[in-house]
Amino acid sequence: MNSSSQSTNYKSKFESSVIVGDSRAEGIYGYGVLSQSSVVAKKGRNLVTAMKNGDIDTAIGMYPKNIFLTYGINDIEAYQNSDTFIKLYGEVVDKIQSKLPNTNIYICSILPVTSSAISKQPKFNNISSWNQDIKNLCNKKGVTYIDANSVLANGGYEPDGIHFGVKGIKKWLDLFIQSANL
Repeated sequence: MNSSSQSTNYKSKFESSVIVGDSRAEGIYGYGVLSQSSVVAKKGRNLVTAMKNGDIDTAIGMYPKNIFLTYGINDIEAYQNSDTFIKLYGEVVDKIQSKLPNTNIYICSILPVTSSAISKQPKFNNISSWNQDIKNLCNKKGVTYIDANSVLANGGYEPDGIHFGVKGIKKWLDLFIQSANL
C-alpha cells in the first residue's frame, strides 16, 4: 500500500472524529496524514491556552462522533504537579459531555520522550505518574483512556526526542483507530 492510499485511508477513518492537542497533534496534519478539518492543535498548547484560545470550543463546534484529547507534554513543563492539570482536564471532559452527550471522548496518555529530552527537561520524568492520574480521571469520568506508551517504543522520534515523524504519527493513529473501533 503506498503512502497516498494510506493517507486517504486515515482521512476516511477520521472523517467524523477530531483530534485536539498541542504540537504533537499538529504534526498529524502538518505531515499531511490527516486534513486540518480533523485536527485542532497548535504548537505550545496546554489545557489553559487551549481553553483560553477556543480550541475546545472549536472541536465541540465540529460536532464529532469522537474526540481524542492529546494534551500533557506542555502542561508538565508548566506545573509543579498534576493537580491543576487533572482538574482542568476534568472540566474539559465535563464541558464536552454537557455540549455533546453522544460524542465518545478518548484521552490519550502523554507520549513518552527520549532520555536525552528528559536530561534537558527533568520534569518529563513525571510522565508515567501523570499518566496514572489521567487514567484515574478517565475512570472517574467514564471516558476511554488510551495508553500510547508503546507507540514509539522502537524509535521514530524527531531529533528533539519529543516529537515524531510520519511513521510515529501513523502508529499513533493506528492506536486511535483500534481504541475507537473506527
